[in-house]
Amino acid sequence: MTDIQNAKVLADQGKLDMAVKICKQYTSHNTVGDDAWYLLGLINDGEGSVDHSEDCFRKAIYLNPYHYEALVHLSL
Repeated sequence: MTDIQNAKVLADQGKLDMAVKICKQYTSHNTVGDDAWYLLGLINDGEGSVDHSEDCFRKAIYLNPYHYEALVHLSL
């Protein structure tokens, strides 16, 4: 299981702090972390931090202009 898959599982289990920590570590070491930025956007959105979630979705789209889920969330 990759780090991002592990973070998704943790987020689904409600362990958001641990998921955020994994995503932040991942993005600090990997230049192409569109899925990590997308997951951070989802977590921030779920916590009501709209500005932070939009920033994360934009970073995901910057890294992968075809990241469908990030495009949809940002458009909403």
